[in-house]
Amino acid sequence: MITARNARLLLGGRDLSGRSNNVTLDLTVEIPDATCFTSNTKENLTGGIQGAELSADGFYATGASELDADLGSLQGQMAPAGFYPYLYSTSQMGYEITGILNKYNMKFVPNDAAGISLTVTAGSGQTLKSVSLGGTTVSAVGTSNFSSVDFSGSSGNSYGLLRVLTLTGTLPIFSASLQHSAADSVWTTYYAAEDIIPAHLGPVIGASLTAAIASASRYRRVAVQLEGTSPCATFVATSAS
Repeated sequence: MITARNARLLLGGRDLSGRSNNVTLDLTVEIPDATCFTSNTKENLTGGIQGAELSADGFYATGASELDADLGSLQGQMAPAGFYPYLYSTSQMGYEITGILNKYNMKFVPNDAAGISLTVTAGSGQTLKSVSLGGTTVSAVGTSNFSSVDFSGSSGNSYGLLRVLTLTGTLPIFSASLQHSAADSVWTTYYAAEDIIPAHLGPVIGASLTAAIASASRYRRVAVQLEGTSPCATFVATSAS
């Protein structure tokens, strides 16, 4: 069995999968506590995710759109990061954190590949277990509706994340809508990213987090629209409750 063979590692609006070969996600949990010093003093803490740290190893490379350029521009900044075993398969699970890239280490050893390591640290409430709403490379002009995903039993505190990783062609324009429906029939948009052009795809722009969609959103999907001459976009949309 080969684990993480088709995995994806995203940081900001960048796909680092092809330049990384090791990912570790550490989650710390708040421990429920009941403390009684007197008969009428008691403290109760609710257990839950307290913090998260995502670490990854990869290969050093310079130049435009290479790993060193991407990490150098993101160092010290708040950015969404995610690890997904099968990112582009609808309904597959993954983890997303919103944290600070606070460690970027370069290692050069004779007779060995130049390597790098990175660490993204997130605080309390910044970790989500997400489900893919769809995404991959689209190249057809027009609108495409991806298959709906059933979030049966989800709460009203839901989140959507959209990342546009690459956008090429002559005057390409990419738009996308994250939509929800109570009965998998009538769809309502709860987040829209409109008229994205290549100039918008900086290290962080292209990744947007939204919150508090309706509790009736049992079904969710993503609809994308592509304009231009020979346009081609690679994107991913996920949702979590």
